Amino acid sequence: MARKLRSAIVKVSGGLVTVIVLAITGLMLTFSAATLDVAHVEVGALPSASPPADMSVSALPTGTYETAAALAFRGGSWRDTRHFASTAVLVHHPKGNLLVDTGFAKNIEEHLKLIPSIQRSPHSKGVPAVDQLASGGILPSALAGVIPTHAHWDHVSGLDDLGGVPVMVNAQGKRWIDTNAKGTEVINSFRGVNYKPYDFEGGPYLGLVMAQLSLSRLLDTRQTPWWFS
Repeated sequence: MARKLRSAIVKVSGGLVTVIVLAITGLMLTFSAATLDVAHVEVGALPSASPPADMSVSALPTGTYETAAALAFRGGSWRDTRHFASTAVLVHHPKGNLLVDTGFAKNIEEHLKLIPSIQRSPHSKGVPAVDQLASGGILPSALAGVIPTHAHWDHVSGLDDLGGVPVMVNAQGKRWIDTNAKGTEVINSFRGVNYKPYDFEGGPYLGLVMAQLSLSRLLDTRQTPWWFS
């Protein structure tokens, strides 16, 4: 009986070791270099852009954070440290101003406490977007809206400084925020966010090129999407 028990324990232990080895091997493979397959999209000739003469696009850097390259992209080295900028982009337009992302808020240290400790990394705090806007004579109330490219902490922290400025999100983005999933800790800590839904009309959106073409319509309707998909 004892011999059978020992045999069973050996088999179970061997099985567990095999599973652990396979799991570790699979994990390590996710850090190896891999080619990203990108489907070719035929977009044809781009339409001409005719933005207003006094339209401008300005970068508002609010700080940086650093992480090992291995955690930033597949095949990156653990010995290579990469620095990432957290930047808001101001689109100044005669019909209104838009902010794309918000960067670090004045209270960024408190926001970092909301995310899992494993995701926190050394950071360098710059001038918050709200203060940079103020230095240019732009108050939050003068913004037509804020468009977060997505809801991770380094893109939405600055919403905490902007009061009730409309935050423009599409249905998919809002559903993800409402799940309270990992990555939404910071934006869901804000109370009374003034969400404004929008939707795409169909067809490809080609980044900043399309921003110049559709910004006027966005400012007229507060719904038409622009510059990112």
